[in-house]
Amino acid sequence: MAEFNIKEIGENVRIYQPVALISPENLVLKNHIIISEFAYVAAGLGTWIGNHIHIAAHSSISGGGYCIMEDFSGIAAGARLITGSANVGGFNMTSPTLPKEFQDVERSFIHLGKHSAVFTNAVVYPGVTIGEGAIVAVGSVVKDDLEPWTIYAGNPARKVAKRPKRNILKQEELLYSSTNLTPSDFSQEIKFIKSLKK
Repeated sequence: MAEFNIKEIGENVRIYQPVALISPENLVLKNHIIISEFAYVAAGLGTWIGNHIHIAAHSSISGGGYCIMEDFSGIAAGARLITGSANVGGFNMTSPTLPKEFQDVERSFIHLGKHSAVFTNAVVYPGVTIGEGAIVAVGSVVKDDLEPWTIYAGNPARKVAKRPKRNILKQEELLYSSTNLTPSDFSQEIKFIKSLKK
């Protein structure tokens, strides 16, 4: 992993080539992580990936902002987490090839709570928090925060069901008590990115 110059990397992190890691000096990878082939991870201003996370093939984290994926969260094949975007309001041009004075880019964040998942080909817009245990169904588009332990589907994403949490949280407790693994603590980072929300 030395070839990537990753800021912090834990144990049992598997990165299957080819992948694109942009700004790896701003990327924190905890433990038991798989980044599958053809994934694109632009760490932007800062990206923190917790324990037991899968970033599936052809998925992406892009936009140059901040991203936090708490323990046991994940993104499926083709899912898109967009942490920033060009402002298309007509004040500036939109190409990243332009000098900075001709661009108007808004950097934001995405936060995936523990046990949340963004499934195949779903898109999450900048500034969104996906609550603990929330599920984003295949092909959904998420523009607003999602409640914990709820399943969402559609464009725009709407509540379709509640997700039981009791067994999942028991399994989490058993896993941590039976291993030497320490839960990721991104509380300071989460507090910071929440301060960015307008």
